Amino acid sequence: MAREGTLVLALKERCEFYELIENYGISILTPYVIDRGCRIFCVYGNSEDLEKYIDNLEAYYGKNCVSVKKISIFECLRSQMRDSIALFVLSTLTEREREVLLRAYRLGYLSPRRKTSLRELSLEVGLAKPTTSIMVRKALRKLVQGVFETAT
Repeated sequence: MAREGTLVLALKERCEFYELIENYGISILTPYVIDRGCRIFCVYGNSEDLEKYIDNLEAYYGKNCVSVKKISIFECLRSQMRDSIALFVLSTLTEREREVLLRAYRLGYLSPRRKTSLRELSLEVGLAKPTTSIMVRKALRKLVQGVFETAT
C-alpha cells in the first residue's frame, strides 16, 4: 500500500516543547522531523541560551532521552533535508520490504560483488527465492522512484 504525503498545519495554544524554545530565545530550523516518537530538529541561538535550553530540555525529558550534536547551521540544514527526504522515501516501503532490503544490504546481497546468494538471503528472511527476489526488486524500484520524483 503506497503512503501519500499531506501538508498539515496544526495550531496548538499551549505546548511545553515550544514554551521551552520561547523561554530561551531559541529558534528551530525546519524541517522538524518526528520519526517513531523521536523528535529530530536543529536549534540555534547564542551559546549561553543554547546551554540553558539543552539543560532544561534534558531536565524535562530526561538526560538519556536527549542527544545533542553541535554542528553549523548550514550542516544542520543539509542534514535535516537529507534525513527528511530519506524518511519520506523509506516511508513508501512496507515494513516487510524495509526488513528484507535491510537484510539484503547487511548481508552483502546488494554489493557489486555479492557476499551472499539469493538462496542464503531467502533462508535468512524466511521467504521463497522468487518471493525474496521480487520483494528486493520492488523495494529498490520504490526507493529509486522516490529519489527521482523528489529530485525533479
